[in-house]
Amino acid sequence: MPRIAIVERADMNAEQARVYDAAKQASGIVGGPYFAYIRLPKLFEACQSLRELLAEKGLADATYAAAEKTLGIESLVAVVTATGNFSMTCTTANSFGVEPPADNPTPLRA
Repeated sequence: MPRIAIVERADMNAEQARVYDAAKQASGIVGGPYFAYIRLPKLFEACQSLRELLAEKGLADATYAAAEKTLGIESLVAVVTATGNFSMTCTTANSFGVEPPADNPTPLRA
């Protein structure tokens, strides 16, 4: 049982709906931790744009500057740290063949 209520699409404010719709269009899947992130649309949006951080194992100067301007340094630290933690969880699950629960088959991928 979730500790927080799931914000349904119909109940989202304009900013939440914008980032939710963009994520849904990009991947077709919005669930898991994103149900919590939607409460902070800037964080949700930043999490959708982490391809560079994961692929390059860091951020280019221009990306860093844009992220710091958008999020602020404290939130940027939180996003990078959360990304590392989630990546570790996913690589562990993938390495050991841990499957998602049958009632929620969203795959874990870093």
